[in-house]
Amino acid sequence: MKRNAQIILVSISILFSLVQAIFFGEYHFLDITECLVATLIAWIVGWQYDKLRLFAKERKKASKIIKN
Repeated sequence: MKRNAQIILVSISILFSLVQAIFFGEYHFLDITECLVATLIAWIVGWQYDKLRLFAKERKKASKIIKN
């Protein structure tokens, strides 16, 4: 299973948090917590998306085998 969506979503989450910290110039504990929660959610959503793509590919392959 490829992990493209996980990597992209987690990278976006971390980059957004870094940009937010740079623009505001300060970073508090609450901001770190929000970053961790957002990164965890991005990782889970990316994992589910990657699983969905894998199962869709397998289903397509199985339907081609059944048709032949």
